Amino acid sequence: MSFDYDGFYFVPNEDQTDLNLQMFSYNVEELKEDKSENTYHIAFFYFDENRFVFDEKFEAIFYSPMTYIKNLIGSKYHGIMARKSKRSGEWFDQLIKETMEKMNGDEAI
Repeated sequence: MSFDYDGFYFVPNEDQTDLNLQMFSYNVEELKEDKSENTYHIAFFYFDENRFVFDEKFEAIFYSPMTYIKNLIGSKYHGIMARKSKRSGEWFDQLIKETMEKMNGDEAI
């Protein structure tokens, strides 16, 4: 299954009955090379005592990333899923750090 985007953020809606998605495409040329069709980076966060907390990250093969993400409805998890490419590992780690900083309003963690 092919998608027109390289990744997305997912956030539960206010009443935990659905997920809000924000799609993105790679804007760095090196990341556009050798993209995997079905292998993704995924990171999870959750909200605890007025702060977002990083839970875990991993790589996985998904035929349908949307099906996997939709199974998280009601779990209170927030996260990022991005298509893996030959050089996306360090970029994804930086994206996690920047996302945590923005979600928590920190300048640096």
